[in-house]
This record gives sequence, structure tokens and C-alpha cells, in this order.
Amino acid sequence: MSDYFPARAYTTAELSPESCIIRVKNGPSVTFNPAGKWTSVVGYGATLPQIFLFDQLPPDLYEYIQGLDAVDKVYSVVVDSGQYSVIMLDTSVVYDGATGAITQPSNFVKAVSRTLR
Repeated sequence: MSDYFPARAYTTAELSPESCIIRVKNGPSVTFNPAGKWTSVVGYGATLPQIFLFDQLPPDLYEYIQGLDAVDKVYSVVVDSGQYSVIMLDTSVVYDGATGAITQPSNFVKAVSRTLR
């Protein structure tokens, strides 16, 4: 993750058998699974770097977000069992890695924004 958030100090690390959460000073938190793969990146009010999205999201999902003109408006990405949930400024999308389907659930942003407060 240092490639995407260079020259920033890491302020907090929480370890458990299920995950490791790293908080970047004045930046996002990144959660890793036991295999060392990231499972969520939460910007805490800051947008995520475009290069992170380009490198880490499936190409179809990245192109979809790009088509929404929202690459610079992504605040959070969560991946669980091949399903990517992306929270943007005005909308959210869910990408199913198994089928390639992309949906925009109407209540997802409201539910997640309440959770992150």
C-alpha cells in the first residue's frame, strides 16, 4: 500500500486472527485478511488515489466508474468473496466478480455512510 500512499506515516495497527487494519496518518484505513490481501480501503473523507483504483479494481469495474466520470470521487472500496462495493460521492456500485454484473443499489450509500460516522 505504500505505493499508493507514499511518504505518509502509519499511525495505527490493529491485529486480530481475522484481519490487520492499518491507518494511514491523515488518510485511509486499509484492512488486510490473514493472507495479506487487502479487503477494504476507507478514505475517511478523502478520495482514494486513481492509480490504486486502476491497479486494484477489475478492469470492467474501473471502466464503469470512469464512464461515470467518478474516478476522482471514490471514497471507499470493500471486497468480499469476489464482490466489490465502491462508495463514491453521489452513488455507489457493486460489482460481482463471478458474473461481471454491476449494480447501483439505492440504499447502499445511506447505510454505509451511517456506519462510517
